[in-house]
Amino acid sequence: MRVFVRGKQIVVGPKLQEEAERRIYLALGRFSDVIRKVDMSLADVNGLRGGIDKKARIVVLLKPTEEVVAEATDVTLPVAIDRTCYRVKRLVSRVVERRNQQPSTRRGSPHSSNQKE
Repeated sequence: MRVFVRGKQIVVGPKLQEEAERRIYLALGRFSDVIRKVDMSLADVNGLRGGIDKKARIVVLLKPTEEVVAEATDVTLPVAIDRTCYRVKRLVSRVVERRNQQPSTRRGSPHSSNQKE
């Protein structure tokens, strides 16, 4: 699983990068065999105006070709990152669960007919 953390209109320092990657690995580590790439972007939407404007967005590329996207906006980046990781974990879990489910009705084999011979 490859993880990328980028900033848009915000500087992602080494501590923030490390913390974001740690939270992604904690949330998605158990799905690493089905994940190709995780791309997190962090942004300060309003800039200097303040308010609820720190945004975290995660795009997960699953094997073979599915994509899962989650985002959250909050007052601080750590909270936005936590909320986004929680959301993306639930979404990836659902996709994996759907893949692993067997059809609920089994079709009978051609040898199991109700015809009398």
